[in-house]
Amino acid sequence: MSYVLINHFKGYLAAPNKEFNLYIKQKENDYEEGQKISEDDIMTMAENKYKSLVIGGKWNALFKEQKEMWTQDKAEKCRRELKEENSAKDKEDRLQLNNSLANIEDDEDSGH
Repeated sequence: MSYVLINHFKGYLAAPNKEFNLYIKQKENDYEEGQKISEDDIMTMAENKYKSLVIGGKWNALFKEQKEMWTQDKAEKCRRELKEENSAKDKEDRLQLNNSLANIEDDEDSGH
């Protein structure tokens, strides 16, 4: 078992492309099942798959889609946090108003 080859698999699996990762994972499974794969073989296969995805417009397309989903999720989280902050601020404002009204009523009751 080649530690260099295992590290190649780990490195390639960190790529931001699901189709590429599935391809590399299959090659890793093949290797674990006894298929002879050298470091040069996996580098060549990974490079060819990458080029194929780029030429087919699938490399950046998936990354852009993932980035867009992340951006939308982040925006939704910000909206929820803002809504919660506004709700808390409204409660705080209402509490302050109620306290002010109570103080005014106390002043009126005490004859001030």
